[in-house]
Amino acid sequence: MNLANFISKILRLTKKAKFKFDKLYFFKIDLNDFSFDLRKNDIKIKIAENIQDLKEIISERGATYINRYEKWFKRNYICYYAIIDNKGIGLLWLNNTNIVELLFGYKEKVKDRNTEAWVIDGYVLKEYRGYGAYKLIWHRVLYEAKENGIKYIYAAIYNSNINSFKIHFKLGMNNNVYKILYFFRIIWIKIYLFKYFPRFQNIKELRKDIRFD
Repeated sequence: MNLANFISKILRLTKKAKFKFDKLYFFKIDLNDFSFDLRKNDIKIKIAENIQDLKEIISERGATYINRYEKWFKRNYICYYAIIDNKGIGLLWLNNTNIVELLFGYKEKVKDRNTEAWVIDGYVLKEYRGYGAYKLIWHRVLYEAKENGIKYIYAAIYNSNINSFKIHFKLGMNNNVYKILYFFRIIWIKIYLFKYFPRFQNIKELRKDIRFD
């Protein structure tokens, strides 16, 4: 490799490795204090058996989700999905295995998989948003978790996902923030720092830049 090509390669790598900073908010839901809403409507909720059950959702989200979902099925994550007219329109994954993979390459350990679980990757097809599908999935997943002995549900929301903050605020994820992850990437080095709260915080107070009403 001549000097010009070597310098060009270094510049490309350096550009990809620029500084990054972001945050992740962590929530803890006590299912003993949670009010479930399981009213029936035209939307059915089922447990997905394989990747084929999620074909409409993958079609909208992109092919990269095929490998992700196949990996989660193999790890025994449970996928609840909403159906209208035999079409999968939304989903939410429940994970009470030993390790939960979150954003930025960070992994959270489940302390007691018999009483604790995580919910991840909630999504509804764009054309079906506003029909109450996600609310139904959310309540069904938490209800099924409680019925199977789970006492606490954990979730995390990415700093810039404003819609997720608003939606989950209405679904009961409000006065239960217990920590924040601060993520730094300097060159190729990843750094994870945490702020732990001595008592639960209201996301409305932490994110005053968001209009929750």
